[in-house]
Amino acid sequence: MFDDDIKVGENDQCLFYVNSWTKGVEDWAVSWGLVIKCLISVQNKDPEDKDYILMENGEVIYSDKKIEGLGVHIDMIALSRGKKKI
Repeated sequence: MFDDDIKVGENDQCLFYVNSWTKGVEDWAVSWGLVIKCLISVQNKDPEDKDYILMENGEVIYSDKKIEGLGVHIDMIALSRGKKKI
């Protein structure tokens, strides 16, 4: 994972982290006027089995193995809602 990972939660199956990359994804969402949380979900507490997840209103709305896919998904959400870049 990354040096700046901060653990923000866990359950029986997953650990959840944020870092500077997830913050960048959240900042990208804000630039579209969206309020979306980005987390790293580590399945089975195995650092090799991780997903990047987007959450809105407490629900997972998208998950990807690579962080690059999140920005594109945020763009598609924003455009589908008629948002304009701030």
